[in-house]
Amino acid sequence: MSLAAKVRPPARILVYKRGATAKLPPPQWKPVHLPPPPPITLEADKMPMARALYNGYCANCHGLNAVSGGVVPDLRYLTPETRVRFPSIVFGARAERGMPSFLGAMTVDQMWMIHQYLVKRAHDLKGELETAEKVRL
Repeated sequence: MSLAAKVRPPARILVYKRGATAKLPPPQWKPVHLPPPPPITLEADKMPMARALYNGYCANCHGLNAVSGGVVPDLRYLTPETRVRFPSIVFGARAERGMPSFLGAMTVDQMWMIHQYLVKRAHDLKGELETAEKVRL
């Protein structure tokens, strides 16, 4: 995902043949929309701990302060369906796809604090996008 343009670039495998004259179709850049974030339920005084937990467990892959570099999912863009599966994902459901399991490494309460931090960061992003849209207009 391009962070500046908020689009998901096309993924394709290119195969070349010597002497071929075919033309590639133009890329189709798909806009990525921020799903509406759920309400923040974590007390504000616990948010610094939630941020520290996220940065300690998740930032190496998903980006410092939940800002992804685009290689792995940007967790501020979690869909409602993925939010429901969040505990199972964190505790190993996507291990075969490269997501490490944190079962035994963090508590369920810590996992929910991280989830709430991601909700907060989604709200932060929503505010930033709304402000940028107002400035653009």
